[in-house]
Amino acid sequence: MYNEKKTREAFAIRLQNARKMRGLSIKELAKRLEGAVSATGLDKYEKGLMFPQSSATLIALSQVLQIPIGDLLRPITMEIDTNKFEFRKRAKLTKTEKERILLVVKSKIEKYHEVEQMLNMKVKHDIDLSDMQISTSADARLAAIKVRKQWNLGSAPINNPFVLLENHGVMVIEVDEPSKLFDGTSGSFEGTPIIIINKGNFDINNPIEERRRFTTFHEYGHQVLNIPEGVDKEAMCDVFANEMLIPSDVFIAAIGETRKSIYPIEMKTLQKEYGISIRALMMKAKQLEIITPNYYQWFNIKLNKFPDLKAYTDKCETEVAHTIRFEQMIYRALGTEVITGSKAAELLGITESELNNNINFA
Repeated sequence: MYNEKKTREAFAIRLQNARKMRGLSIKELAKRLEGAVSATGLDKYEKGLMFPQSSATLIALSQVLQIPIGDLLRPITMEIDTNKFEFRKRAKLTKTEKERILLVVKSKIEKYHEVEQMLNMKVKHDIDLSDMQISTSADARLAAIKVRKQWNLGSAPINNPFVLLENHGVMVIEVDEPSKLFDGTSGSFEGTPIIIINKGNFDINNPIEERRRFTTFHEYGHQVLNIPEGVDKEAMCDVFANEMLIPSDVFIAAIGETRKSIYPIEMKTLQKEYGISIRALMMKAKQLEIITPNYYQWFNIKLNKFPDLKAYTDKCETEVAHTIRFEQMIYRALGTEVITGSKAAELLGITESELNNNINFA
């Protein structure tokens, strides 16, 4: 049943969120609307005091904010506390940018959950490490080994960590933000771990794909590891991520149990096969006491001293991978007539013309 008050309240929240996601003030939005709505009118919309009386106004807002009209009118069906999402951020992430990114994240989580509910396709998260207290690097490695064993991974490389996690009940969402802002963040909703990973700007000379893979398991560690107060959580999650990507027994078999020095060229095969950066592999050698902390420090100093060596070491050798479950669910819902083409386009954030091109191309 139509409820005017609830519609107006939902629109007020959606409009304000859409404006903030575009990084616009009310005055800036009014200026871009070129008279379609005044700043005063926008303020009343966002306070739930008024609702657009014409489709022309909704169309103007949709076009300027680059958001489907359906998104502006979508009911509020769930409350997600994104304040609990802790960013693995870079120095350039401001408070305003963090708020904007979290609003993007919230919208994507809502849509993901909505499609799961439509299709009754929610996957239960199947890992519980609550009985393992992670106080040392050895504990973190054992936790990763346990996850790998439960998921029947053995010692094999992980082809696509995003799809792997999605298949085991983890919601993985990609956002498209400058890589200088942040790598990833994570949280949970109704028992489901949620990992937000930044697509960033891929550059063959910048190991962003290998960093994305590492960050994904680092964030997963934050959601599943039982790390007591006083223990360095970031360090434990780093060890967990490293072990998830390449088990220690594989690494030791390839490199040896003790070395006075290790050369980057030796690591290239492991880097290509396991999708982990040479820097992370060298860190693993230090953690496993294959090399000394002094050698590890010397290695990093040498990288900064010799640009050619740094470029060789940091060159990405891993193919780009992406999440696929959300998109697959939408096309399934469309193909089984659970949703219309316009709804599918709205959920995907594309036009109906683009949707039709995708379908026809496929």
